[in-house]
Amino acid sequence: MGEPSRDDVFELRARGVRVEQRRVREAMAWLAFALAMGPLIYALLVASFVGWQRPEWFYAMAWTSWGAAVVAALATRLQALRYVDWGACDVRVSEAGLALRPNGRDEWTDVGRSVAWAESRLPGTAHLHLDDGREVELSLHEPRKTNALLAAVHARPRRLVTRFRATGRGARLGITAVSLHVLISQLVGKLSVMTHLQALFTLSSCLGVIAIVRWRSLPPRLDVGNDGIKIRRHRVRRFISFDAIEEVHFDKTVLTVDLKDDTVERIEVSQENAAELRAAYHRLVDAKKTYAHAMGEPARVALLDRGGRSMADWRDALAKHVVGGDFRRSSLSVDDVEAILAAPNASAEHRIGAAMAMRIADDDDDAVRRIRIAAESSADDDLREALLEVAASEAYDQHAAR
Repeated sequence: MGEPSRDDVFELRARGVRVEQRRVREAMAWLAFALAMGPLIYALLVASFVGWQRPEWFYAMAWTSWGAAVVAALATRLQALRYVDWGACDVRVSEAGLALRPNGRDEWTDVGRSVAWAESRLPGTAHLHLDDGREVELSLHEPRKTNALLAAVHARPRRLVTRFRATGRGARLGITAVSLHVLISQLVGKLSVMTHLQALFTLSSCLGVIAIVRWRSLPPRLDVGNDGIKIRRHRVRRFISFDAIEEVHFDKTVLTVDLKDDTVERIEVSQENAAELRAAYHRLVDAKKTYAHAMGEPARVALLDRGGRSMADWRDALAKHVVGGDFRRSSLSVDDVEAILAAPNASAEHRIGAAMAMRIADDDDDAVRRIRIAAESSADDDLREALLEVAASEAYDQHAAR
């Protein structure tokens, strides 16, 4: 069995591997939607150009299309379509993501960019959840291997990104399409001819209704960082610091976050997403405890204040407190800067200032890597983007060269 190495790579041997193929299920769901919409689109297009006179075979075609839509929708639930069996494989988990090497092959195949979290539902099995929402099931048959793998995954300092699956979306869209078709058929039956403008207006209205149904069926997204959580609903994002959270409750498919301002954030998911929500709850509770016991900011943290300066002036002010390559002659120690950068309860301004000070004093790959790790562990989009910008900027070269 593999052990974590210096380059943070964990490898082991799995007797069986199954990889979820979400694209196949999504394709079948959209096929169901297209089949359900087909008769409606046909009727409106014909009415737009030649006038609607229902042919005798129309309803036979419509019922056949709707029956095929139901079959396609049910096919999305088949396990054979959900997973692809890789057989026995070598498994590698690293910062680069998840890679598999089946029996008889020399090359590794990248499966996912990153492993968001992992769990063990049965003894000797591990389920890895990738950041794109897919699931990889590993049959290890040894609890020792399972525990080592879970420890290796959860020890990585990154935020948990939970993308809940949109279950039943294709069925809802299909039902909406059929309902619209029935209503429009009744309308057209009362008209001798539907004009071009009437048909175009009806078609655009139907597409608008379907777009609204699809938008409303989008599941929420929950990110748990070391400094707070981010909830995304219908393109609206909200970051909540752990300082603002009073209590967190979990009940099967509902996560309730009680805030100190007496408001409540409630996330409710389908039964298929219950495991993801449970994992997010446990990560949230652990991160909140770690946040509460984190070290306070050092007394000299005021040296990192921006004070309304521009970015260039802020860099110059920080350069006066650190000396390139030698923190011993600096006003700020290396321990101070690293502690502030990694402290989840430090202010965003001070963490950005600590990252800038680290780049000025020690502009090497290791400093850039630590800044990126701090950025990826935060659930605050603004803070993460600012830290990544500091890590990628070339404006610190002149300070480091002094």
